[in-house]
Amino acid sequence: MNEQETNPTPTVKKSFSRKTVTAIVVALVVIVAAALWGTTAYLNHMHAIQQEQIRIAAKRAKHAADLKMFKDASECETTDGLDSVKLLDDGTAIEYKQSYNFATGYECVSSQLKIPGSISDEISSSNAFSGSQTDHWKNIKVSWTSDGAYGFTAIFKLES
Repeated sequence: MNEQETNPTPTVKKSFSRKTVTAIVVALVVIVAAALWGTTAYLNHMHAIQQEQIRIAAKRAKHAADLKMFKDASECETTDGLDSVKLLDDGTAIEYKQSYNFATGYECVSSQLKIPGSISDEISSSNAFSGSQTDHWKNIKVSWTSDGAYGFTAIFKLES
């Protein structure tokens, strides 16, 4: 019996040259390297986006807490006719007016806004000759002027 009769499909032995094999291996290495580089670049990009989203969310939460702090300060009880507190600029500023030393609202406003003692001392020690003054702490700016012998007006603003 003949080999072709027992094996109906003849096998053809094909060999690739060394250059062809080398070219295929190099092409595969380049493809794998490009895929790894692309994946790394994508993951780095996604991480940067996630970090930015976390930063924005934290900033929004801080701003919301600051607005609540200003709203709470604007609701401080005042002594009739001696002082007043007003919320301004969509909740980003407060105006406090005191016309007499024994007004009670400033203590509450000071506590709500966590005014440092050094700034509170500056405000209370200013007089009509001091003119307009400003200071800031954290992200709050305060400007004040003395009104007569015992009073003053202060504007507290959130800074962006």
